[in-house]
Amino acid sequence: MNTLDHLIPKIKRNIKQFDMPGVLAVRPGFGVEKKWPTKEEAIVAITSPKAKKIKLPSKIEGTPVEVRPATDLEQFSHLTDRRSSSRAQGD
Repeated sequence: MNTLDHLIPKIKRNIKQFDMPGVLAVRPGFGVEKKWPTKEEAIVAITSPKAKKIKLPSKIEGTPVEVRPATDLEQFSHLTDRRSSSRAQGD
């Protein structure tokens, strides 16, 4: 069991707060300070680098929310997932 799995139900209960343009994914993770990971648990919102300033809550159910730009791999993965989903739905 992943040590962060207990954050998944929190994310699921509050997923509508992340349903906005520019948010590509939401996952459990650890905080980052000065580009280094901390031991503090966080809900991590992955955003498109092209997204405008996204306003999300600073905490959800007591857990800090961090917004991070998607890496090239995360952007590619998101684009590939969307294309596969469109094909499966017949779009």
